[in-house]
Amino acid sequence: MLIVKSTSMLISYFIISILAGNAICRIVKINNESVLRMYDVGMLTTMALYEITYVPLMFNYSTLTMQTTIWGLLVAVLITAGVVISVRDGIKVHNIINDAVSSIINIKAYHVFMIVMCMTYIIIVLMSQREYQDDSFFVGLALTSYATDLLIKHSPYTGRTITLEYLAKYILAGYPAYIASVSSIFHIQPIIVMHSIIPVIFISIHYVIYYSLAEIILKSKKWASYAIGIMVYLRYCL
Repeated sequence: MLIVKSTSMLISYFIISILAGNAICRIVKINNESVLRMYDVGMLTTMALYEITYVPLMFNYSTLTMQTTIWGLLVAVLITAGVVISVRDGIKVHNIINDAVSSIINIKAYHVFMIVMCMTYIIIVLMSQREYQDDSFFVGLALTSYATDLLIKHSPYTGRTITLEYLAKYILAGYPAYIASVSSIFHIQPIIVMHSIIPVIFISIHYVIYYSLAEIILKSKKWASYAIGIMVYLRYCL
């Protein structure tokens, strides 16, 4: 069951990010954008929406359910707006799908090199995670939020109410609450989401963004792919 839930979460992230990215591209009138670029934009936009809604609700000690609901509604409105604009402008879903399929069919050896390097790095990260204080505290905050249905209110160490003066750098970061929200949607424990699923998503999106930037700078998909592969190798070695 956990494998099914984890797979569903990964697929949902991919689909929702593409739809949200499509919405942003349509709103700012960018046409013929690649699926990969939509994924970039959509992922960053949905995470930004979470942080924007989290901060004011956190100061009111709101519930996790309220935060998750408001965030989900905003993402749904964004996606709906994108669909409406796409229909109005005559942009067909099957055209986007055809572009994605065409990209997969026409994949080159250098793309395979980049993908293999990134997947290898993800596996290494998942297998070599270490315990450290900040990570443990973030996990504790996410678990506490998930269990109490509250945003960051109680210290996972003492149970006392957290105020702004107490570890402000932690409570102003929406990451633990974000993990708790995602966990509540997919009914997966936050510790599993944070250490086994989110790394796959976040590492992937980092290198997708790097690839997009490298493609712009180097003006070549081939050299952009090689650049990302080398970057992964150097990062692992260093």
